[in-house]
Amino acid sequence: LLEQGRTERATEYSSAQRCRAQLRATVDDDLSGLDALLTPTIATVAKRWDAPDLDDWSIARFLPAFNLTGHPAISLPVPSERLPVGIQVVGHRGQDHALLATARWIEQHSP
Repeated sequence: LLEQGRTERATEYSSAQRCRAQLRATVDDDLSGLDALLTPTIATVAKRWDAPDLDDWSIARFLPAFNLTGHPAISLPVPSERLPVGIQVVGHRGQDHALLATARWIEQHSP
């Protein structure tokens, strides 16, 4: 990715930064009046460690957006009798402590 970044033009970089700002504003709006957003951690059920498509990053589509926008996020396990399941809790930018408090509340009130 670093090598790829060296070939990007300044105009492409500027455009990407504008898109990032728009996405950040959208997430800020979505969080307005809420403690957190909840999403699946990944887009599929858990795979065996030796599964052939283990490196398929499409399963992680819910993760990069919040890395890009700067919104803190944490993944919590969800009790399940089958394969492991996770829920991603996304908080307000700069409010990591509030996100951790919300995550703790979820853990305490989960079966």
